[in-house]
Amino acid sequence: MKQLPGETIRLLSSSQVITSVVSVVKELIENSLDASATGIDIKLENYGFSKIEVRDNGSGIKVDDVPVMAIKHYTSKISSSEDLERLTTYGFRGEALGSICSVSEVLVTTKTAADDFSIQYALDSNGHVTSKKPSHLGQGTTVTVLNLFKNLPVRKQFYSTNRKCKEELKKVQDLLTAYGIIKPDLRITLTHNKAVIWQKTRVSDHKMACMSVLGTAVMSSMVPFQQCCEYPEINLSGFLPKAESDSSLTSLSSSERSFIFINNRPVLQKEILKLIRQYYSQATQKDSTRLYPVFFLSITVPASAVDVNITPDKTQVLLHYKESVLLAVENVLKSLYGPLPAAVPGESNKTDVTSEDMFVHRTDQTDVAVNEMGPSGNDELHAHTSFLSLSSDVQNCQAGKNAEICLNHQTFSGDNVHSRLDKREVSKSDAFPDSSLNLLGEEEQNGRNMADIQSNSVPVDPESKKA
Repeated sequence: MKQLPGETIRLLSSSQVITSVVSVVKELIENSLDASATGIDIKLENYGFSKIEVRDNGSGIKVDDVPVMAIKHYTSKISSSEDLERLTTYGFRGEALGSICSVSEVLVTTKTAADDFSIQYALDSNGHVTSKKPSHLGQGTTVTVLNLFKNLPVRKQFYSTNRKCKEELKKVQDLLTAYGIIKPDLRITLTHNKAVIWQKTRVSDHKMACMSVLGTAVMSSMVPFQQCCEYPEINLSGFLPKAESDSSLTSLSSSERSFIFINNRPVLQKEILKLIRQYYSQATQKDSTRLYPVFFLSITVPASAVDVNITPDKTQVLLHYKESVLLAVENVLKSLYGPLPAAVPGESNKTDVTSEDMFVHRTDQTDVAVNEMGPSGNDELHAHTSFLSLSSDVQNCQAGKNAEICLNHQTFSGDNVHSRLDKREVSKSDAFPDSSLNLLGEEEQNGRNMADIQSNSVPVDPESKKA
């Protein structure tokens, strides 16, 4: 045996981190967000394979950090593995910029508030600075990526077809859409071959962000919700289709408008997506295997309860108490769409939604959600759920009265919850103490002129505006 050359090691590892144009854009956008940017401009040429430029108005890179800014595993975001339990940034591995350098040519232009002017740095394949010159750009950082995959001919060939290129551009837009929703105060512009193809302006909150991205017709068919669980600590919020909504407005044949975030990070969570699809299918009487509902779900849990270091792109995470999160999501879905029909005996494992450690039992008196023991050693999940209906004049975004339905402190008692499927009857008073529905009037504060909002989002093509 012999050790591989350092250059070969860097190329092998980098090509796993940087797999496509959208992976480059994602890494650079997250660097911008970690630098507190409120405006990001993305410019692509030849679908990003000739040039990718990401410019932000963030804090910039300090002069002292420039020599190591693209050296792998140098980062300002964490100091040790223990910091992962308190992670508040998108990035933490210190390998994105270095990996991009290994598969392309990179220029970095940056200026902090303390600098007199910006400087452009040219980097080599190892991430070392090879030259620098003054620049006219203002505060923030601009990363320019040229000739992506120049030294990976097979991968470059893979993306050589027109269809693949257009798919990649669509993925970039979907990525920006996700960040545009979870970051309402973020302004984003996407330009391809000098033509602006998508943009979003700064707005006040998630509701307005969803309106600017999804449109008022879709949002008029959505209902906002919030749920807070005391222990384990889980906070849910977002928008789901109304039970009586038109599925042609609130669903697609793909999951591109099914947005799931954990601690503000866009993630892929198949179990949660399947759970929502099943309840939505029941409410709309549509085939759940064909449709994906349009929704926005933001899940907030303590940083120590999430492991984000699973895949290079950080889109898959592990949850410390996944069953409790699934149960909290199901509580919201039950409140909005009603319980699922009773499972046919012998077919309980045919559901494509819940895992083997979470079931829904149908009794004569009530539906009881059952989950396994949580990390605390007990099975109590205290939850407060509220739904705020969007007013009928949402298309004009006028203030109006909204109904709020509260499930006050639902408690699933450890005495009545079991981790295996059995026939035990559970009374309504035991399973749902104080779970009466209360209607509360609430003034909505989001007065906006929707004519302005509709101009905030420009789709790539007419088909993408279906959502």
